Amino acid sequence: MSEENKAMVRRMVEAINAGEEDAAVQELFAPRAARRVMWLFAEFRMAFPDWREEIVELVAEDDTVAGRFRCSGTHRGEFLVHDQATFSVTDRCS
Repeated sequence: MSEENKAMVRRMVEAINAGEEDAAVQELFAPRAARRVMWLFAEFRMAFPDWREEIVELVAEDDTVAGRFRCSGTHRGEFLVHDQATFSVTDRCS
């Protein structure tokens, strides 16, 4: 089960990098949650159109997966701020 769960995280990251979040969300999330998650990804993608993620490390035990990711993107629209300043983001996410 642990490897299957890590594969789901990998699938989501691949979809994010390909700009195909909706398809992966519909595949991996329950329908009620999928609607909300797709909305969040759409909002995020408008603000960071070139967002990329790289898996640095995935660790799984039973039905829990923890990961470290290297993320980058350019902020080009409103998202959690009220101005539309443009800046680049590169960070490690856990």
